[in-house]
Amino acid sequence: LVRIIADQPGLSAELVSLSATEMALLVFMYDDSPTSRAVADTLEAMRTSLGSIPFGAGIGSVVHSVEAIHHSYLEAVEAYKYSYIRGRDAIIRYEEISACRELLLLPQVEYDMLQNRVQAGKVGEVERWIDEMTFTLKSEPLSVEMVELIHLRITTVISQIVIEQKLQDLFPVFGINEKIKRRTLDETMAVLKQQAASIAQHINESRNDAHHEKIVFLKSFIVQHMAEDLSLDEVAGRVSLSANYVSTLFGSISGESFTEYLNRIRLEQAASLLVADRHLTVADIAASVGFRNSQYFCTRFKARFGIT
Repeated sequence: LVRIIADQPGLSAELVSLSATEMALLVFMYDDSPTSRAVADTLEAMRTSLGSIPFGAGIGSVVHSVEAIHHSYLEAVEAYKYSYIRGRDAIIRYEEISACRELLLLPQVEYDMLQNRVQAGKVGEVERWIDEMTFTLKSEPLSVEMVELIHLRITTVISQIVIEQKLQDLFPVFGINEKIKRRTLDETMAVLKQQAASIAQHINESRNDAHHEKIVFLKSFIVQHMAEDLSLDEVAGRVSLSANYVSTLFGSISGESFTEYLNRIRLEQAASLLVADRHLTVADIAASVGFRNSQYFCTRFKARFGIT
């Protein structure tokens, strides 16, 4: 690194090792109007020379005295915090992020929309919300602290859903923020996306199982009470659901509407009675399965079985 920088006109450098993974590069600039942009351009050019070795950097302001070097170093550290948003290999100048640090207003984030989509079990819409939020957080001039606050709030929303749905055994919430937080925003949001989508999928599947049981119950109820005047409203009331919703469930779970199912069960029972008891009249059989009009029964029977 030092050699490559020294090859640049008007530059020299000294490398200070801070840890096994972090270095401080002290760059000396012999120029009438030195700028941090020159250092950034040099580091970008070094990527080609270093080949496959990835690196990122934070760059402080140019200072004009030895005493001020530490101040520039602190700025570099602050700048590199933004690699959380821009990626591990980003080269970030302190001047670039100064405007972000001054922006204190929270952007408009519709957390309730995320909560509603997870609770509704809409996996695709949950994933789309997270993707759009990730794009917004990377596009807006936000401070890294603000971005971390937002994804912490998203984590809180997810935790609240888990607690409300009593899913802690499947999705533990203790220390969830530490488990989700990753090295970069993209990585953190990917984990959040996977977690939120998994919870939504579980809620959706659980709801389907519960609704399937209700439809099974209603089918049994219809068989036992087919001779009565059954309405969709009355049947839906048996499972405390709206008539429209029960109609939708019948279509999605049974592949036929409530009316279609009721008519089919009645006609199949009527056909069995016609075969089993030759002493019953057509009118008697029609009435026993819930048809009050014999002519309508005959019409439906012919449509169902192809014979009178």
